Amino acid sequence: MTMSGIHSLLLRRLRGNAVIVGIGNPNCRDDGIGRTVIEKLNRSSHIKVIDAGDSPEMFLDRIVENSPDVVMFVDCADLGSKPGSAAVIEPKQLNPGWGNGHQPSLSAIMTFVTEISGADTFLLGIQPEDISAGSGISPAVSQTAEHIVECIRSATFEKEAPARGK
Repeated sequence: MTMSGIHSLLLRRLRGNAVIVGIGNPNCRDDGIGRTVIEKLNRSSHIKVIDAGDSPEMFLDRIVENSPDVVMFVDCADLGSKPGSAAVIEPKQLNPGWGNGHQPSLSAIMTFVTEISGADTFLLGIQPEDISAGSGISPAVSQTAEHIVECIRSATFEKEAPARGK
């Protein structure tokens, strides 16, 4: 999906009370992209963000207590495309099975959030280049993160702007 397509989609989907949840392990290079996006968004006080690290199931209470209308999860995802590509992935498009012996799958987490809060949930997946051990985000993925942060700020600011005029 193009960045302009992502921007248009976020303008439509990030409505009402939106919560952005970053997922990832910064010790596995591009796998930390969800957390990188959250760190950049954290500078915007009007955007509700949660840095869920590599254990989003541990943040379900925080997500739901925000009474969200929409929850966007941000994580790296193997999209089968070039590094830095991004796509919106719906919960039903993810593998519904259990993640591993100790963690539920992201699909199960997203479904739970929707069932408990009624929120529209989706994943903004970013194609990684390198998820080997180490720190730092690859240039292509970092550039995509910058674009996504600007798209989120634009989408949420445009939603907030009328309220500021009251």
